[in-house]
Amino acid sequence: MEKIKKYRADMALGRILAIYWVVLIQHNFAPYHPDWAWVGNGQYFIFDRVLDFTSYITLLTMPLCFFISGFILHKTGGLYKESNFLFFCINKVKRLYVPCVLFGSIFELIYNGKISWQCLIGFKHLWFISYLFLYFIVSYFLLRNMTILKIVGVILGTLVLRTLLKHYDLPVLGIMTYYIWFLSGILVAKKEDMFHQYDKFYFIGFCFFYLLKIFQIRIGGGTEKGDFLYEIFAVFSLLKILAVISNKIKKYKVFKLLDETSYGVYIFHMIFLYIFYSIFKNVIGEQYMIENEVVLTSILAIFTVPFSIISTLLLQQTKILKL
Repeated sequence: MEKIKKYRADMALGRILAIYWVVLIQHNFAPYHPDWAWVGNGQYFIFDRVLDFTSYITLLTMPLCFFISGFILHKTGGLYKESNFLFFCINKVKRLYVPCVLFGSIFELIYNGKISWQCLIGFKHLWFISYLFLYFIVSYFLLRNMTILKIVGVILGTLVLRTLLKHYDLPVLGIMTYYIWFLSGILVAKKEDMFHQYDKFYFIGFCFFYLLKIFQIRIGGGTEKGDFLYEIFAVFSLLKILAVISNKIKKYKVFKLLDETSYGVYIFHMIFLYIFYSIFKNVIGEQYMIENEVVLTSILAIFTVPFSIISTLLLQQTKILKL
């Protein structure tokens, strides 16, 4: 089986957009949400005027991240039969699990004043990294031979099991949902040419389910029906668009910088966000923060993203961690 080691600017752009959407929209607005309550009596509904648009994209961010991770895993030959498991495991521990536990512990210490077992499975936003680590290890044993039949079988088996358990409130449901996306990335990477034959149908399907979701909201029927199909068609359509855009911008240094630091930004942004919210809360007070929610979130985005990029670059220079 041929190993393919090729930089994919389209996948890099997809990862950049997904991560920055998470940190600038989902995480940046979240402190005002009652479930987070970083700002007491925060009025999250003030952002509802943009949610009709943002919610559709938010649905795609994590599926896209897991899909790209699976895709790149295949393209770099990480699961081929001749790969050494010890090397593979050490690499993933350094790249994923150590940062997950280390910075999760730091964040939890700042956040709760203590360190608990939660940092071992991904404290707060770091659940994403712990999921990735689990998927890489499990996939090594399940999919080393990389046959199409095996990949499809695992996807269908996971989908059936998730369907049977969907009425139970189990953490494993989320793990199975995103593992399907991770496996789909591997499958598409293996048969990329075949999937590209149907590009126009992805866009047609995306438009159909996008309009369906708008209709669901307008009639007050909720947004969950058709979400999975919407995500499938939307991700495939988005990747086609990104392929065109990335060819035009991949030569710019800023693109390379964002690509090389996006992982670190995801890790550090939430930590810096909490620190700045705590400072602002003590200096200007909660009432001012509530009255100026949109302005404040914009200011914090400006502050926290550069801090996260600089922290990532500094750690990369030490070569202690693989960020």
